Amino acid sequence: MLWRRLVGAALVVPPILLLFWCESHLLQNWPGAFLLPLALLAAFTAASEAVSWLQKRDLPVMPWSVCIACPLVIGTAYFSAVWYRNIAMGAMGAILAIAGVMMFLFLDCMRRYAFPQRWLSTLSHSLFVVVYLSVPISMLILLRLIEPDRRGLLAIFSLLLVVKMSDVGAFFAGRNFGRRKLAPLLSPAKTVAGAIGGMAMGATTAVLSLGYLSSWVAPDEATPPWISAAGFGVSVTLAGMLGDLSESLLKRDLQIKDSGSWIPGLGGAMDLLDSVLFAAPVGFLWWYAGWL
Repeated sequence: MLWRRLVGAALVVPPILLLFWCESHLLQNWPGAFLLPLALLAAFTAASEAVSWLQKRDLPVMPWSVCIACPLVIGTAYFSAVWYRNIAMGAMGAILAIAGVMMFLFLDCMRRYAFPQRWLSTLSHSLFVVVYLSVPISMLILLRLIEPDRRGLLAIFSLLLVVKMSDVGAFFAGRNFGRRKLAPLLSPAKTVAGAIGGMAMGATTAVLSLGYLSSWVAPDEATPPWISAAGFGVSVTLAGMLGDLSESLLKRDLQIKDSGSWIPGLGGAMDLLDSVLFAAPVGFLWWYAGWL
């Protein structure tokens, strides 16, 4: 229901705004110091939810290994980028961390091996959760480090704002004009009109946020062209929709209704992150390539 969504958003938005304020005014020589703990907590919580999904369907997985590995990959990406002051080294750190996690999972299976069992399924499920969560969240935290000053905050804030505002636009457009279903088997509530409304809201949000906030964050630099900002908004919105439908696919296949209930009206960590997981790599590409 709408009022539950509003209550849930009221519980989430103020702490996030406080974190951005701390990032902007405190520990300016250590960018991401306040956002990193939030990213690690989100990864751990989402990993535990994903593990519970698999366990409910009696699918083999390594619970603690997965829950520890996700924050480990993200932390490695962050500290590699900060230590070398290079975003590419952060991405390399994440790749090496995933390779290390894969080797550890194999060693753990070897240690526990006694007779032929579902070890391939155990490895596949465990590694899937690690990659599915840690890679996009790593790119999100690296997005903050693309520029160590307030432009890095603008990059991550604009992406999150576009994702959430496009969801609002899709909700109201679908509720008032939705007739044709977008993916009835995966998400019956989503409509084509909602998708169009979401893209329109995403493009508008990107143009306004990047236009006005850029002049405040970096007054000496040129504001991104509106056509680039609109393209950023539409592509991030589409990626977010795909992420939302992808989580719906997983929940439908595992017969899970809600990922969790720790945030009233919004569900669990996976419900909050589903759109961001696919939007983060797209947004990272736009900023890292210099298209904005």
